[in-house]
Amino acid sequence: MEKDVQEYLPYFLNEGHEYSVLGFFKHHNFTKKSLAHFALNKCLEYMSLSTDPELKSKAIEVKETLQDFKCKQDINNYWKSKNREKKKKTIETKIEIAEKKSKLCDAEQHVIVKRLVYKQDNDVRENFNAEIIKKREYNQDIEREQPISKSCKRKLKNSLEKTENNKIRLLGYQSENSELEDDEMMKIS
Repeated sequence: MEKDVQEYLPYFLNEGHEYSVLGFFKHHNFTKKSLAHFALNKCLEYMSLSTDPELKSKAIEVKETLQDFKCKQDINNYWKSKNREKKKKTIETKIEIAEKKSKLCDAEQHVIVKRLVYKQDNDVRENFNAEIIKKREYNQDIEREQPISKSCKRKLKNSLEKTENNKIRLLGYQSENSELEDDEMMKIS
């Protein structure tokens, strides 16, 4: 600690005003109150035990200043503001981290939404395609069941007439044959 005390002493030698304690805290940029007061007490102890009259007088001045109510208030206000700044910085870093996380979450959600939309689009397309296929099949079934056109009817009628004519001829031929057979059978008997 003596090395540290040697580092802190020049400040007290150079500063001449009564609020040098605050200046001491600010100059060395202490982050913790306990560490700052510990260093200050060590410096004052070292200065009080020193053989140098200038250091002893400075130590007495600083101790008297520390007893002053206004100085105590200023020191407390300094540490309060320091704590506020620290809290503000931690809050800002937390906000930044939260924003980064939210941006990542937003990006992930965007990707998920994109996937869902794409998937939904695929489902929509598949459903649409299924509907189109059903409609085509239905239309084909209707076309198969549709009434026969006039030309088809004529063709069918003509073919039926031909078959009927053929049937009639066949029946006529068969009947002639049966008559002939009957005649022959009669002749034979």
